[in-house]
Amino acid sequence: MDKELQQHILTKLGIDSLPENEQEEILALMLDAILKEAVIITHDTLPEDKRTSFVDLVENGGALAQLMEYFSVEVDGKTVLDKAIENVLEETQKGE
Repeated sequence: MDKELQQHILTKLGIDSLPENEQEEILALMLDAILKEAVIITHDTLPEDKRTSFVDLVENGGALAQLMEYFSVEVDGKTVLDKAIENVLEETQKGE
């Protein structure tokens, strides 16, 4: 993952001041949920003509790099990730 993007996610999660090994551990735990939420948000906001290619990418096991590229080209990737992080954090807090 791009270092700038990783730092952005760490900051949004509020864990950027933790030791690096703890950051990596938490990020590894949260990244799957964040990406799933980002996929849902992206799917729901894409126009129908672009949705099909996105669904194909996801269903064919699009790698993290491919998804991140799609987020940056087809949608405002940081905005999508910010919303995904916000949603995941809200769900996590509800579960406590």
